Amino acid sequence: MMKSKLFRVAGWLLAALTVAALVWDILLPDQQSGGTEAARAGFRLGSIIGTILRTLVLGSAALALLRAGERARNPSGKSWEREKLEAIVASRRAEIPTTAPQRASEYEALSDGELVEVYGHIDAHAHPERFRALLWVMSQKASGTS
Repeated sequence: MMKSKLFRVAGWLLAALTVAALVWDILLPDQQSGGTEAARAGFRLGSIIGTILRTLVLGSAALALLRAGERARNPSGKSWEREKLEAIVASRRAEIPTTAPQRASEYEALSDGELVEVYGHIDAHAHPERFRALLWVMSQKASGTS
């Protein structure tokens, strides 16, 4: 857990540094004194390109640190949606039908996150057929057969 937090803190600090450097470059651009107009224009163009490249590099490094923190926190590699879906299926195992209900096709194309969202909104008592179909599709996705 400590490693995860360290990566996430480092990622957010690097992201803040990236934004601060970008704001600094916008508010206080480098100035070159002397030289021809063409040299000053070239210097401005070089500064802009340098700012863009630095932002891309630092931003990518920040994202990499944040992802490393997420992997350290969740070594299984499963998304939170998949973990939530599996927890719902485990808690409702007794209610899941053994064969596909008629309305199961309505839910088969949904992603894990969408299934979890629908599960939170559907009333099992008001719509028992839809609820059983949803549970069946969720169990198929959790087991990897769908």
